[in-house]
Amino acid sequence: MDPNKITTGVYIDSDGSVHHVPTDVIVIEGKYFATINSLSGGTYSVIWHPLEFSDVANHWAKEAVNDMGSRLVIEGTGRGQFTPDQAITRAEFAGIVVRGLGLGLSQTATPFSDVKTTDWYNSAINTAYAYQLINDEAAMCLLPRMI
Repeated sequence: MDPNKITTGVYIDSDGSVHHVPTDVIVIEGKYFATINSLSGGTYSVIWHPLEFSDVANHWAKEAVNDMGSRLVIEGTGRGQFTPDQAITRAEFAGIVVRGLGLGLSQTATPFSDVKTTDWYNSAINTAYAYQLINDEAAMCLLPRMI
């Protein structure tokens, strides 16, 4: 496989959905290998998934935004857009961090009174909290767009 055609490694769920896992392409004795970093076992693969958001073409964060989109860490705001100057919520931030680190989502009860178990971000918030990436104080504020 052409090493330039590897965007990232992915974990494949039993339902067929794929999730980013941190991946490095390395060379050992002239051969290319994908090193996938994950905290759990399962089915993994490498993918080539180039993605460019149309509204970051001239933005200072173009390379980082498109790279994270290609790696399935961010999804954008729809219709090929990312909306780079829009503020993000704690839920979106937690989702980005959890996906970026390739962490499995926690389905436990939420420790936050304002997060319902039916909210789309419940698992991301719980996972970030479980790994001590956020705490009660960080969860109570809106965070500025980091990228």
